[in-house]
Amino acid sequence: MNYVAQRTDAGELKRNFFHNSMVVRALSLLFPVRDREKVRIWLSRLHRLPRQLDTAALTVHGQYMWFLKKCMQTGCLREPFRRPPPPTGQPLPPLRSVVPIDVYESVIQACKRNAKEPVLPPYNPEGTWPANFYWEQPQPVKGAVCYMAVFSDT
Repeated sequence: MNYVAQRTDAGELKRNFFHNSMVVRALSLLFPVRDREKVRIWLSRLHRLPRQLDTAALTVHGQYMWFLKKCMQTGCLREPFRRPPPPTGQPLPPLRSVVPIDVYESVIQACKRNAKEPVLPPYNPEGTWPANFYWEQPQPVKGAVCYMAVFSDT
């Protein structure tokens, strides 16, 4: 199957749509309450897919969801997500007709700047001293680290 066929496959479009939806839901918790409400309204609207679900409508909804995810990864909402979505009865216009090209490019550039490869510590084939165990583990660029230890008498 070629790349174009994969992009227009309804099952693949649905999987991408729902994956991006889950990422957006998780990222929304990092935003202020007023922005969270806007994201919730957009998510609700984007999940109201037309009854006659065709790949064209799913593609448009998927593009909006993808761009919402990218906007949220930059840390701020951009157009068209600063204002309410069109009413449920109206179809969503194509994303390229709603988002100015300079806004689109700035979001993509910001995402590229934010995507950094994690720096791994040098490999030590002789093992790690217990005191250095934590410091020799991979550390996320942003986020938290959690370790758990389990002990037993047997």
